[in-house]
Amino acid sequence: MALYATAHLTLALTFAALVVANEAASRSLKKASRGTG
Repeated sequence: MALYATAHLTLALTFAALVVANEAASRSLKKASRGTG
């Protein structure tokens, strides 16, 4: 059961990291497009 909880926590943290990275990337892309546009 502990192993399952650890795996679940790892997946949750990985997903959160991906969401944050995606948000940061989209923001930088918007800034770049505004700068060039």
